[in-house]
Amino acid sequence: MAVEIAATSTAVEMFTVSVPILLEQGVGGTFSKYEDEIRVPPSKSATRVLVTAEVARTNNVPSEEYMATVRRRSIGILQAKIKALEQQQCRDDFEICTFPIHEFIVEFLRKLSGVQREGNSREILRMIRDAIIDGRWMRLRDGIVRNAILDALEPLKTSEFVEMAEVKRCRTLLKQCAVFRMPELDVSSLFESE
Repeated sequence: MAVEIAATSTAVEMFTVSVPILLEQGVGGTFSKYEDEIRVPPSKSATRVLVTAEVARTNNVPSEEYMATVRRRSIGILQAKIKALEQQQCRDDFEICTFPIHEFIVEFLRKLSGVQREGNSREILRMIRDAIIDGRWMRLRDGIVRNAILDALEPLKTSEFVEMAEVKRCRTLLKQCAVFRMPELDVSSLFESE
């Protein structure tokens, strides 16, 4: 947000403060503009604040910058959910506490699916999702595992672009906690004789 202060000379000295705001709202294909002028009550000099808000919607695909912002915000929410498991780790029905985390990751992967630049982010999220399914959710009782996952998520929360090195780092962190899961491929048919 840029703030521009310009002095205008009239019979009474007036200062104008311009506040342009651009809000990107994702998909929809429309563009709207809102403009309002606010006159500040009298002081030594009259002051006018001009607020211009532009709402931009792109055709079908949100910009990469917008999706990076969505990713960073969503990862913060995911990290908070994982941190909250510490208070729940002794419950007998602990799996109920981990289900919303799994669902959040699945839904977030859907949101990121159309954004080419977020491929590394999706890979990290898939590794974490796979690390907590099929009974592995029990490992989330362990603070070391939770901290490794939180550590693996941190670059997704802070970076404009997630590099391949972060995917490798996540894999290493999950392997150290023995929760990394390689996809099981049935290659036996490749070696059968006819």
